[in-house]
Amino acid sequence: MKKIVLIILYSALNLFLFAEEITLFQCIDATLETSYKIKKAEQNVEIYRTEHLNRLFDFVPNITASANAIHDKEGNEVGTNNISISENLHLFDERFPNYKLSSLDYQKEMLTFRQQKQLSVLEILQLYSEILILNESLDYYLNSAEFYNNQTLFIEEMMKTGKRTKLDLYSAQIAQKNAELNVTKTENSIAKKLLDLSQKMGKEINRETIFSNINKLLPKKIGTISYENNLDWKISNFTKKEREIEKNISLKRIFPDLYLNGNYNWRNNKYWKDAEQIYDNEGNYIIKDRETKYWEVSLNISYSLGSFAQKFNNYSISKRRLKQEEYSSLHLQQELQKELAIKKLDLELKQDEIKISTQKLELAEKKLILSQEKFKFGLINFLDFKTTFNETLNARIELSQTKYDYIIAFAEWQIATGEKILGKY
Repeated sequence: MKKIVLIILYSALNLFLFAEEITLFQCIDATLETSYKIKKAEQNVEIYRTEHLNRLFDFVPNITASANAIHDKEGNEVGTNNISISENLHLFDERFPNYKLSSLDYQKEMLTFRQQKQLSVLEILQLYSEILILNESLDYYLNSAEFYNNQTLFIEEMMKTGKRTKLDLYSAQIAQKNAELNVTKTENSIAKKLLDLSQKMGKEINRETIFSNINKLLPKKIGTISYENNLDWKISNFTKKEREIEKNISLKRIFPDLYLNGNYNWRNNKYWKDAEQIYDNEGNYIIKDRETKYWEVSLNISYSLGSFAQKFNNYSISKRRLKQEEYSSLHLQQELQKELAIKKLDLELKQDEIKISTQKLELAEKKLILSQEKFKFGLINFLDFKTTFNETLNARIELSQTKYDYIIAFAEWQIATGEKILGKY
């Protein structure tokens, strides 16, 4: 068994020397580039941007131009040019509020797109951390399998002197099998996580791939509680502005349709044939022009008395929707304040957990050294020694888990406060 474990460790060393290293940021960038959710959200942004631009064309005045050639009753060929420009200036025009509404929709979609990206980043951060913990656990289990194999050989030798019994031997062999079972389960879990990561990145990740340690990303300062940059809060404010604009539109619809119509018309008729013989100094026919220009301004007013009640009710509904959105905004403010306060307490707790877990590991390692010495001289049995060994193993895994949990919790804190995850996403 010792030779088998050594072969495994030797193979792992070779893989480490020749394997490709992949960083957390590489995984995130590849996922953001290939994710269909991100691409779909990005297309939504472009759709809303184009729709917002379309609203600008509502402000372009109507321009018509025409040119034709005809014959009048006298047989004269007449060329006619006509240009007309008109514009309706509504007193209660909805083009401006509609343009503002489309602008708010576009901005909201931009925030939604950013939210989708942050969720993907958080998902990859969680998955990457889980793989790191599993890899570290696998190393510990491989070492413990080798360790228990050595202890089995040691106990067999000690049994010859009568200082160890079959009970110690069986306990060591069971502990060795448990370690081997943990190796198998951990390798299976790693394979599943790698498959999940490969699908998200759109790139195959091999078992030999080395994952960079992200302990250097451990944040130092938590910061202050502020929900002003929270994306949900910003979206809520945009929605409240939309309700306010919709209320103003509903109010305008109650009033009569009153607008000014301005029209400018230019018309030019040219006669190439004429019964009169009009010549210039060189003997050429003179083309007779008849040009007309005029401005026209009209004031139009209309109102449908039958729709007054419906329009007034729509205005009442829009006011209630605005008030409802204001209450929702206040409720969201309370929830965000509560969420941020809890997250800050959780981060402070995890900082303390890291300190305590570090101290716990140091004590467990000191205890293990003493237990090894006592076990060699037969002062304690194998079960007592195994308990100490497992305490050290669990303390190492627990410390790693606590550090990665803190990094993920801080990323969630950054999302809640509207900051960029890891200062980049």
